Amino acid sequence: MPEGDGTVKEVKFRGMTVNSGWVYGNLAILREKYGSVTPGHYISNKSGAPFAYQVRPETVGQFTTMLVRSDKELYQGDIIYYTPEENLRNPRDGTGTYVVVWDKTRLAWWLKNALADSHENERWDDFKQLLNNCFENRRIEIIGNVHENPELVKGLVQ
Repeated sequence: MPEGDGTVKEVKFRGMTVNSGWVYGNLAILREKYGSVTPGHYISNKSGAPFAYQVRPETVGQFTTMLVRSDKELYQGDIIYYTPEENLRNPRDGTGTYVVVWDKTRLAWWLKNALADSHENERWDDFKQLLNNCFENRRIEIIGNVHENPELVKGLVQ
């Protein structure tokens, strides 16, 4: 998708293989057997082979196109710690632990308060919009993800 300056944002995914290793690339979902390839979720390799790695579907997450501290890529399902002001830790200013989620209703990336109650008890103020103009990316630190670090979140959010 072209940006205002003419650059194109990279669309890619990550997923965890059955051996628990992370792979990154394009996503292909195969619903029927194709030649010798069985149905499933696949991530391509760097050479572009579409069915290079079969991944566990529940671990697939899309790249948000945002880079945070140390130019780390931010993905759906990442758990982050956000501090709005340097050296300040005040829960009322948004400081806290969040999960990166895609909101199908709002059609945007959002941060869900990781310590909020379960999905059934969500409140509007449990969310913060994840936009370049709303968050200073360098104040976001990735501390884990919902698949490898479920202990960091109270109500697991997908």
